[in-house]
Amino acid sequence: ATVLVNGQGNRETPCCIAVKDGQLLVGEAAQTSGLPPEDIVFGVKRLLGRKWNSPDLAEDLRHLPFRVVEGKNQQAVIPVRWGEEEKLLYPEEVLALILRELKNTIVEHTGLADTKSIGAVLTVPASFNDAQRQAAKDAGAIAGFNVLRIINEPTSAAIALGLDKYHESERNAVLVDMGGCSTDVTVLTIEDGIFEIKSTAGSARHGGEDLDGRLLEYCLAQFSREHPGVDLRARPRALRRLQKACERAKCRLSHDIQAVIEVDSLVEGHDFSCQITRARFEELIREQLEETLRLAK
Repeated sequence: ATVLVNGQGNRETPCCIAVKDGQLLVGEAAQTSGLPPEDIVFGVKRLLGRKWNSPDLAEDLRHLPFRVVEGKNQQAVIPVRWGEEEKLLYPEEVLALILRELKNTIVEHTGLADTKSIGAVLTVPASFNDAQRQAAKDAGAIAGFNVLRIINEPTSAAIALGLDKYHESERNAVLVDMGGCSTDVTVLTIEDGIFEIKSTAGSARHGGEDLDGRLLEYCLAQFSREHPGVDLRARPRALRRLQKACERAKCRLSHDIQAVIEVDSLVEGHDFSCQITRARFEELIREQLEETLRLAK
């Protein structure tokens, strides 16, 4: 298998969109657009297939900076300013815009003329119910893919790791899959290249973005102590820059014992610098780690 690079030369495309001067921006282009956080739509996977009156939806919406309102049939919709007008996008439509960008990357690299023939296998959290899985499938269809199958993300991870190829005898595996918005723990039995799910548990409210959020709160507290007269939360662009720096530090801490979060001229000429150790980071995300252990049990 070959992982294609996108227009920015990266092999990963963040699941977010924004519209600037009437132009759609997807992935990193949206993140670096300079737009305030409330104009960048991300994390829509948490909204897929959920009704407005779904349990815990209000709590999830509290952590999203962009507007989400109730639409037809009690569905959550996202108002997006598109040029001179405001469009109401369903979560499936937002996801479709991201998938369509990936499809364009495929066409650019392969030169396929018949784009309708491009098949796709989409992955979803193991905790997704039937409505959420159908919403993901609908997004793929809107993007123009021929959706062949919907599979669980932990199963996809097992395939990507080649766990079905190196052992002929039966073996068991426990997979912990933490994405941006969710965490899944799955117990698999693998024999003759066939995966059988023995048990699975998941949470759609604990993911990598939540870890970023804990680290961001830690940095905001330090900045407030250093500059008590400056409200960084009221400066969306500065807040976004600090959030990206926290995300990069989180990734570094996966292989280093410490990292430095630095942002030059963060706001009003104030530089920001914070050293964080892996041990301190683990203390900050203890709740998320304990939730992952709870899922495993």
